Amino acid sequence: METVKDMEYYDVLGVSPSASGVEIKKAYYLK
Repeated sequence: METVKDMEYYDVLGVSPSASGVEIKKAYYLK
């Protein structure tokens, strides 16, 4: 179960909750 805070985190990075850790890191470093 995802919390609202988790969803905001994904929205801010522009990745889906199902994105891999690598995709999330890439999105994070591009910001």
